[in-house]
Amino acid sequence: MRRFLVISFLIFFAAAHAKAYDLGAAAKFIDGVNADWIPALQAHDADRAVRAMADDVVFVTAKGRVMSGRATVADALRKRFGMGSEITGGFIHRRSLAEANGVLIEWGDAEMASRTVAGKMTTTNQTYLTIWRLSQTGEWQIVRNLNF
Repeated sequence: MRRFLVISFLIFFAAAHAKAYDLGAAAKFIDGVNADWIPALQAHDADRAVRAMADDVVFVTAKGRVMSGRATVADALRKRFGMGSEITGGFIHRRSLAEANGVLIEWGDAEMASRTVAGKMTTTNQTYLTIWRLSQTGEWQIVRNLNF
């Protein structure tokens, strides 16, 4: 009986202290961030584009370039903006969102259309995987982003 009470207490204690995330609210927040990605790029607003990234984010491009840190990603975007091409449209479509070990795992598809300085139109399609964690301020932040 004593063993049963101890086990029951431990189960209750663990359940009471387990982090339960509201996936619906998280999905709404993440969808808002995703919806603003292309408009932020079109506005050449690097700070806006990276605002949901953690300071220690690791961002991997579809070409395999690895960038560490929100400031590094923002600087790379500013450099791209200075090259003269324009983002003409695109989207991010989240296929799924799951919780695992205190983080959220998002994956989906993205498309970006752009026009080069010479006027050539290009469209890039890719799949992405993003890991989100809850910050100390209570907002979800991107800690890892992989495009392929």
